[in-house]
Amino acid sequence: MTDQHTYLIGASASRLVKIGIASDPAKRLAALQTGSPMLLSVLWSHPGDFERALHDRFAAYRRHGEWFDLSVLGDPLELVTTAVAQLRHALPERRTTQPAPASALDIRDHLATHGAGEWCSTCEMWPHKPVRRADGWCARCLVHAKDHDDSAFAFTWSRLRTELAA
Repeated sequence: MTDQHTYLIGASASRLVKIGIASDPAKRLAALQTGSPMLLSVLWSHPGDFERALHDRFAAYRRHGEWFDLSVLGDPLELVTTAVAQLRHALPERRTTQPAPASALDIRDHLATHGAGEWCSTCEMWPHKPVRRADGWCARCLVHAKDHDDSAFAFTWSRLRTELAA
């Protein structure tokens, strides 16, 4: 398993910050920068997986997907740093994402759950309206899988390619 880092990515021209996880935050930044009209930067990175705990803590300030507006609470960097310190104190062992069991993915049946408003444990994404491809798969899920191909997520592009070929 690769070492995971929880990161905070933002742009000086925006109050929004992205709380995420990657084995290489700089590589993740490069992938995000490709689709962003603003210059993004890694504001903070810390070893370990605190992503879901931070998403839960700041859920009321979520604006879209993994993007949050924490500015109403203060400095996002200070808020996230303090939250992780508290989480580390409460859970002294290093946390890592555990991949789902290697059972076959049936993404077509699962797409209907995306409008339910809850975290999807299959593709490890927040709900979204599926953008169906001709083969029945969701284009957004596949992009997410490619973005996290270097991580411990169960829903990775490498795994999907293997299953699609089967």
